[in-house]
Amino acid sequence: MATAKPIAFDVQRLIDEVAARHRLLLKPDDAAFAIVTMNRLVLEESLEAIHSRIVEDLALFEAAAKKIQTRAGTTLAAEVREAAAGIRLEIERVLRTPGCTHQKSFDRSRRHTSNGCPHRSSQSRFLPPCCCSLGVYGLDGSARCGDPTSPF
Repeated sequence: MATAKPIAFDVQRLIDEVAARHRLLLKPDDAAFAIVTMNRLVLEESLEAIHSRIVEDLALFEAAAKKIQTRAGTTLAAEVREAAAGIRLEIERVLRTPGCTHQKSFDRSRRHTSNGCPHRSSQSRFLPPCCCSLGVYGLDGSARCGDPTSPF
C-alpha cells in the first residue's frame, strides 16, 4: 500500500486555539507538539491497518459474490434445461396422440435438422428439432392438432 501524504498542520493556528480555549501559551518548540506528532503517527498507523482490513474484506466479499453468481447461473441453466426437456416431452407426447396431424411435419423437421439446419444452435438442442417449427407445435397458441387453420 502506498503511504498517504502526511497532512501538514498549522502550528501557529494550534498555538492560538490552545491559548483561546485553555489560556495556555505554547511555543513552536514546546514538548506538547511532540505529543501531537506521536498521536498523529499512531493515528496514521491505525488508519493504514483499517484500510488494509477493508481491502481484505472487500476481496472476500467480491469472491463470495462471484461464487453466488456462478451458483445462480448453474442453477438457472439446470432449470432451463429441465424446462426445455419438459416442453420437448410434452410436444412429443402431443405428436404421439392418436389423430395428431403434425407428426409428418415433425418428422420432416427432424430430417431438416439432421441435414444441418442453419437455425439450430447448441442452445436449442433441448427444443424441437428446428426452431422454425415451434409455432407448428402450438407453443405460440396458434396451431394445434386438429386446428383447421394450421398449415400442417
